[in-house]
Amino acid sequence: MTDTTAADLWSDYLDAASSMSTDDSGMDLYDIEGMNEAAHDIYLALVAAQAAIDAAVMDERERCAKVCDTLEGKWWLLWKSGYDMMDQGKSDGATDCAADIRKGPTP
Repeated sequence: MTDTTAADLWSDYLDAASSMSTDDSGMDLYDIEGMNEAAHDIYLALVAAQAAIDAAVMDERERCAKVCDTLEGKWWLLWKSGYDMMDQGKSDGATDCAADIRKGPTP
């Protein structure tokens, strides 16, 4: 057993901690200001990614709603041209469908 004092152990710990306080890029791992900046950059990237996802979802909803709008027009013309009671109200369902798609999911 070696004759090591608490001061020696503390000194060894500080030496090891100081050598591990930087990563391969040289960034100080305990640099709170740098970590805050990095976290802020990550947050901004996530916000931008979520905005892109939201825009893509809205575009897809609009594309699907346009299908319902087209069906609405076709069902209305079919009913108007033949006045078949079996076709009455189909265009209303397509209108409701388009509105629900545009609205999105309800919580």
